[in-house]
Amino acid sequence: MKPVFATLRSRYGHCCLGYIDDSIYIADTVKLSEAATLNATQLITRLGFVVHPTKSIFEPTQLLEFLGFLLNSHTMTVTLTSKKVTKIVAACEHLLKQTSIIIRELASLIGTLVSTFPGVELGPLHYRTLEHDKDLALKRSNGNFDSEMSLSPPSIDDLKWWVSFLPTSYRTIDHGTPHITMTTDASQVGWEATVDGHNTQGLWDAHETTFHINILELLAIQFGLKALLDKVHDQHIRIMSDNTTAISYITSMGGCQSKDCDNIARDIWSWAIARNNWLSASYTPGKHNIIADKLSREFNMTLEWQLNPAVFDKTSYHFSKPGIDLFASRINHQLDIYVSWKPDPGASFVDAFTINWALFDNSFAFPPFCLITRCLQKVVQEQATMIIVVPMWTTQLTEHIKQNRPGNVFSTFHVSKYHQEELCVYRTLKCYLYRTATLRSSTSTRLLISYVKPHGAVTTNTLSRWIKQLLTLSGIDTSIFKAHSTRAASVSKVAAFLPVDVILKHVGWSSDCVFRKHYNKPIVDNNLFQNAVLQ
Repeated sequence: MKPVFATLRSRYGHCCLGYIDDSIYIADTVKLSEAATLNATQLITRLGFVVHPTKSIFEPTQLLEFLGFLLNSHTMTVTLTSKKVTKIVAACEHLLKQTSIIIRELASLIGTLVSTFPGVELGPLHYRTLEHDKDLALKRSNGNFDSEMSLSPPSIDDLKWWVSFLPTSYRTIDHGTPHITMTTDASQVGWEATVDGHNTQGLWDAHETTFHINILELLAIQFGLKALLDKVHDQHIRIMSDNTTAISYITSMGGCQSKDCDNIARDIWSWAIARNNWLSASYTPGKHNIIADKLSREFNMTLEWQLNPAVFDKTSYHFSKPGIDLFASRINHQLDIYVSWKPDPGASFVDAFTINWALFDNSFAFPPFCLITRCLQKVVQEQATMIIVVPMWTTQLTEHIKQNRPGNVFSTFHVSKYHQEELCVYRTLKCYLYRTATLRSSTSTRLLISYVKPHGAVTTNTLSRWIKQLLTLSGIDTSIFKAHSTRAASVSKVAAFLPVDVILKHVGWSSDCVFRKHYNKPIVDNNLFQNAVLQ
């Protein structure tokens, strides 16, 4: 019949589909459908074939039975006939009642189930456990299909699914254009996912780094969906990947070659079904997947740390177990409920500073060191209870200073060693702390203290007086230059060697206008005359 269908398509432009002696003709309107039926009938008759008058349907219809399926052009769905549903359900129930079955019976049922896929959209998710059990049984019996076998619990669950859901199952003919496109990539280091310019990424744990790249690519898809689209419902999501195996497992709703890949694909589809989402996958060449590829390989490893779990358990036992981990990720969270700084597949929240910490009886925080002061401020503002891990920094600024303002907390400074000891601030501070150690009380938190009893923290006026005394000892006219002049002198000197943005970051200025207007002073070289003579 192939020449017949080819003639109808090429000469008349009809859309037709045939299988052995059955054929169907599809058109946009009733008139076009009638014309296609008439032309097909006349051509088949002229060739000497007989068109069955009672089995054939000559009137255009939107609901038609074809090859055991009901085609509905109104709802654009394909379903099984009630007769076929009843037969398959009875076969599944028969196997469920048996404690031991013949391999041939299971193989026959598997073939029947696979034949229903054009009308059972989720059917591919619920037959591979049966296929796996059949293969194992054949190996044990040296390929004897008449040997007995038993079904595993997952296979029993799949048979129960067919009994329960087959009567209401259908397949959508066309899911339409994707609403959302997600691009993913994976490397042996980590994974990345991007949706509409929003991206997230993560590292693999020690065990995951040993997985095959196909498994990692599927995990990247799973984590990307959970991290970026977990609240998305009733959408068609297109997944773009440069791994053909991952695409195949998503498109086929699993596979038989890799049990691990099949399990991940089933989990991905379970996620989509729970949200009434549809997934499709397409290949994107690696050269077109530049952003995802780059983000899956480049990570700031210094951001992934974790308190020793044993220490965490002891701390939790002492202070009572926290209800949430505020600064964590998929690979280092201490509690099931945790907050990540980027979208994370397992996180309950994103960005700890966007939620109210007081809503939790007790929280745990091991924040980046640059956020410690901000964390303490939030605890005070919200009157929250928390276990927080912080380093013992004697030079940490715990109170507001001049540069602090909303959105910018200038809380830490670092002092490095200098090769000239007489100019080394680090050694000077270390010596100062050593010499004043016996004068400090146990509750003292200030760096500079008075050398007069009771050795309390010095005031700003005292600090100003000390600086002026030092200027005087250095031969500087303090009637012209005050204590604050040292600030302008230092930043003006360093401006000759560093970019302005680096200076602004270290001193806490928001813009360069303050620096240029008040602090950037000309440096006068008093050795110009001497240098000229020596040259």
